[in-house]
Amino acid sequence: MKWENLKNGVIGAALAFLIAFGGVGCLTTAFRLDVETVQTAFWYLCIFSIGAVCFSRGWGIWFLGLGALVTGYLWHSSNLTAQLSALIHVLTTRYHNAYGIGIYGSPGDVGELVGLLGALTGTWVAYAVCRRKGNGLCVCLGLLPLALCLIVTDTVPEEGYLFCLFFGMTLLLLTGYVRGQDEAQSIRLTTMLALPLAAALGLMFWLVPQDGYDQHPEEVRMWLMEKISEMPETFGELSNRFAQQLEGVPQSEDVDLTEVGPMRQYEYPVMEVESQRNGVIYLRERDYDRYTGTGWVSTKDREETFVAREEWVGGEKITITTRWGRDAYVLPYYPDEEMELVGGCAENEDKEKSYSFVACRPDLDMTLVYADGTRFDGEELKYLGLPRVTRDGLNEIMPQLLSNERTATEIAGTVADYVRASAEYDLNTGRMPQTEGDFVLWFLNDSDTGYCVHFATATAVLLRAAGVESRYVTGYMVTTKAGEPVTVTGADAHAWVEYYEPRLGAWIVLESTPGATGREETEPTQPRPTQTTEPTQPSTPKETTPDAQPQQAVPKEQPEKWIFAAILGCAAVLALPVRRWVILYCREKAKKLPANRYGLTLWGQCEELAKALGTKPPKELESIAQKAKFSQHTLSNGELAALEVYVTESVAACRKKPVYKRLIDRYWRVLY
Repeated sequence: MKWENLKNGVIGAALAFLIAFGGVGCLTTAFRLDVETVQTAFWYLCIFSIGAVCFSRGWGIWFLGLGALVTGYLWHSSNLTAQLSALIHVLTTRYHNAYGIGIYGSPGDVGELVGLLGALTGTWVAYAVCRRKGNGLCVCLGLLPLALCLIVTDTVPEEGYLFCLFFGMTLLLLTGYVRGQDEAQSIRLTTMLALPLAAALGLMFWLVPQDGYDQHPEEVRMWLMEKISEMPETFGELSNRFAQQLEGVPQSEDVDLTEVGPMRQYEYPVMEVESQRNGVIYLRERDYDRYTGTGWVSTKDREETFVAREEWVGGEKITITTRWGRDAYVLPYYPDEEMELVGGCAENEDKEKSYSFVACRPDLDMTLVYADGTRFDGEELKYLGLPRVTRDGLNEIMPQLLSNERTATEIAGTVADYVRASAEYDLNTGRMPQTEGDFVLWFLNDSDTGYCVHFATATAVLLRAAGVESRYVTGYMVTTKAGEPVTVTGADAHAWVEYYEPRLGAWIVLESTPGATGREETEPTQPRPTQTTEPTQPSTPKETTPDAQPQQAVPKEQPEKWIFAAILGCAAVLALPVRRWVILYCREKAKKLPANRYGLTLWGQCEELAKALGTKPPKELESIAQKAKFSQHTLSNGELAALEVYVTESVAACRKKPVYKRLIDRYWRVLY
């Protein structure tokens, strides 16, 4: 094996490992897949090293044949068909939480399949490098995992894997063209670029850390919405569907709490609301009746009537105008018009964009009496159900939580106070660890922070454990001004709890997300316990629920000047070695040009070297250059040798300069 082939094989194996391991790591950390990274790294090193040797020696067909046999064996022994279905399930679950596209496939392990996909990607990279083939397919395969992470905004890979992928992919692209022309030159270029490129990427990751990554989804969504609004009326249904997905609508029939992680608020407009009073109103869109320990599910066949009672107070008109025809109405508490809830929401079959309700609310200060009539047929137990693991885990909390509370409203106030004091409000709360089996137990026992999804879920579960029927609700919380339209944005999306007060025969809003006090006293349906003070409520818990908006880590503010400096620094660090290599490569190729053109190239180098040394080239050399440029004379080997000797001697003189001057001559002036 030639020495160049060996070095090129090492480079091929290294690039294959960086791209494959980085891509698999990005996919694993972004989607929280169960893949053994250490074991994967070991096997990748072995596979790509052997593959690079085989491709360099011309034994690639045997390596590929063996790889095909191993792949076929794994496909049957590890049931990769089921793992493919599991991978599709993981991806579509995350996309469904963001855009409501539906969930496909079935849960399961994906470790062997993801590892195999990375091995195939790395094998092709090693083949392309060792056999000096094009990089098109390598780029597509390498960037595919990253592209899957960019579809929604809460799938940010870990920095280490992202660095590996970027480093390997950039090095592959910068050296790809040269590799196809000259193997020796490509080896030198790759070696020369490796350290500066690593330094540049390290500087970029340091100055712009992961928390600062911003995919600018809000601007993209706004632009798309504008384009959709310009579509002809004949595409009304299609444009409505696209717009709802961009807004994070429709509300899904389940909430996967394992995917609830750091969240970003989005200020794109969703609707306008006009009320006849000042205060905070809750606009419900869907409620969820079944808690599974890791999520909420809205049972499809539930049917109930949602309407105010004649004796309730209020009577304020609320007008709602949505930007698009939504599949479900957003309802205030409580409309005077009878609305039928099916599966927890009021279906908007005609896709109405503008509608009004007269909202009434029960007065919890009045003497409460039991409501006439019965509850919804067969619905009682659905709002008390909890997994056994959850009930067992709450056994230590419940006896300490409640003492003299007797009514549902009293219990609701105590539970809300307890949950509100259990953690700090923080949109940057991390996901529940995969080792945990119950969201509420993890939140109450281990998490120090949370936002509306956490607090509302914990409150609803504790109420059920206390014997009070409750359910998880999503929608929008809006602060209104009397007679003035208020724009509701994606940042107003919210989650809260409804508990059933049997003395009123109604579901009452319970807010347990912590925040500043000072809510408007006119806020509808807020529970006020008869023996305790009104629970405090958050002043601005504007946030996005999992089924209303894709999530993403809240970026820390980064000074723009540092970002700009980082970009310039990276560009400079990369530009200098690339520029130097191009100049040296052109000089090397000039040796194959006609004598006169080669002589003029040498003369230009002589002038630059003389300038750097503070001298002037000899007159006889200038005469040679003039003959090459202005006469029909063809330079002889002796004349070319004279120019070459001067260049060699001048370079030797430049090498005796101080270190900093040598660096300037080498990388800025590119004298040698």
